[in-house]
Amino acid sequence: MQKSTIQFLLINCFLAIVLVSCGSVTKNYTPKKLDKTAIEVPYFSDSKTDYVYKTNITVYGNELSGIFIAKKINDTLHRIVFTTEFGNKLMDFEISDKSFKVNSIVSELD
Repeated sequence: MQKSTIQFLLINCFLAIVLVSCGSVTKNYTPKKLDKTAIEVPYFSDSKTDYVYKTNITVYGNELSGIFIAKKINDTLHRIVFTTEFGNKLMDFEISDKSFKVNSIVSELD
């Protein structure tokens, strides 16, 4: 008797969950036009500021620690440099919307 009651309750709970979860998500939905078409990313956006971070990078099983520097050159161009704490340049990149230029890189990382 107890076993059939538990099965009956489980089946009813399952059916109730299935029937409740089948509701429409887009009920009374009206499309709305976006006010902005461009997305503005605030990261590294001030051209007067050098963004400097202490960084650890793991490459090919080796850990490199140093200083990560990001600088906005103009509206579309950013320069990214990774140096050691002693000042040796490990990586130097220029990144824009349509290009990626390697200015210098240590041969072991290339």
